[in-house]
Amino acid sequence: MRLNDPVKKTERQLSRFSGRMRAVPTHDIKSQSPLLEANNITFSTPSGLPLGDNISFSLMPGQCLLVTGPNGSGKSTFLKLLVGLHKAGSGSINFSVSRDKVAYFPQLQNIHVHFPLTLKDVLQISSKGDLDLQAVLSWGLLDETQLELAWNTSSGGERNRTLLTQLLLQNPSVLILDEPLNHLDKKSRTRMMDAIFKFLETGNGERAVILVSHEGLTPKESSSVSLVNLELRGNNA
Repeated sequence: MRLNDPVKKTERQLSRFSGRMRAVPTHDIKSQSPLLEANNITFSTPSGLPLGDNISFSLMPGQCLLVTGPNGSGKSTFLKLLVGLHKAGSGSINFSVSRDKVAYFPQLQNIHVHFPLTLKDVLQISSKGDLDLQAVLSWGLLDETQLELAWNTSSGGERNRTLLTQLLLQNPSVLILDEPLNHLDKKSRTRMMDAIFKFLETGNGERAVILVSHEGLTPKESSSVSLVNLELRGNNA
């Protein structure tokens, strides 16, 4: 990988993104096994400041784990812990699916990258073959005309929708999303939530979502999904 090759450099940067809500059918949830089980998790900041203590939950197919809490409560650190980018002090985390079926969406505003590419190019980089345009459009996150927009001049909403599309095209079982709704206008938020709803509805009931949202969900959004709430307080507990 040559640093003076802008496409190769872009591929390396984009690999950081590839971690790699309508009503959701719930009639089979009780008879299925959890996609994720966390038992007595304790974790801290990299400097050792305690954030979470004895956190336990089970995430069933069709469910959305909504992680909320004030700034500094450890929400992003908790997600990094789940995907193996941060170590727990104690406890266990067990996925019933392989790790390559777990897709991670980090906070975009915390990652400063500039790509000399269009949004379509960004999607193409993670595609194993020719980009399936119909599959891209089927998620309803991007219009065909938007695919030709330059990444560097696209809005935050257009970038977020592109990166979520990129993950959805990988056909994951578990989506782990860190503030995907942050700073979005109403239209972009609706399109993001509709794609999350669709993800949970499809996949033969073998999908789940973990969503961090500082401001939470609207009552309508909350009532449209099988929701599990986890509030982190960090040092504010």
